Amino acid sequence: MSQTNVALLPISKENEIECISLKPREDQLSLVASNADSLIHATKEITSKPYGIYAEDSMVLMGIIGYLGL
Repeated sequence: MSQTNVALLPISKENEIECISLKPREDQLSLVASNADSLIHATKEITSKPYGIYAEDSMVLMGIIGYLGL
């Protein structure tokens, strides 16, 4: 069985467009906000940090981690 390298990297100016380009499946559109909207909200909330999840060299998912008690 082959293994895939997975990495969690902060969203930055270098990978922001790649993040915004990610789209959910058609049946998921009403369930989640766009990555562009999520990034805007994350920049306004100092305890939220957006990350890209990479499989090999491609971003496959964006997530926001909230830090409480800072």
